[in-house]
Amino acid sequence: MAPLKAFLTQLEAKVEYVARGGDPRLLEGCLNIVLTGNPGAGKTTAARLLARWLRAHGLLQQDVFVERNALELKGTHIGWTCPQVKEMVAASMGGCLFLDEAYALSGSRDGDRGDSFADEALRTLLTELENNRTSLCCVLAGYPEAMERLLRADPGLLRRFPHILRLR
Repeated sequence: MAPLKAFLTQLEAKVEYVARGGDPRLLEGCLNIVLTGNPGAGKTTAARLLARWLRAHGLLQQDVFVERNALELKGTHIGWTCPQVKEMVAASMGGCLFLDEAYALSGSRDGDRGDSFADEALRTLLTELENNRTSLCCVLAGYPEAMERLLRADPGLLRRFPHILRLR
């Protein structure tokens, strides 16, 4: 959990700076995070601790932690994915949305056509995160190599998830 502790220490310094009259824009866009690690590394525990910390420091308005497998964002029929993602984001509003196994949202697979439901889920999630940047924390979690592939597959992810922590 050392990477999480270091991240929170840096974030706490920013929170204190803003509280002393610093530019509040310093905290914009800093709530979304990617946690990577092997099985048992503590990704879910780290996400819960992060959400509690953010709430305790006034960066989240609600004590809400919605935990889902990223596969749950995907619809089973055409037209079902977008409303499903929006519903999950709405349930997380003011709090934290934790998506485990987020690499499942990587619709493009080595040379094949990929998974259009995963692509739609990811596009919709990114739009919702952009539209609700100050109202929501989203944590994507997964195995290191799979998450690296996901992050490379969509350049928009790195802009919306500027913090990547590797848990060991």
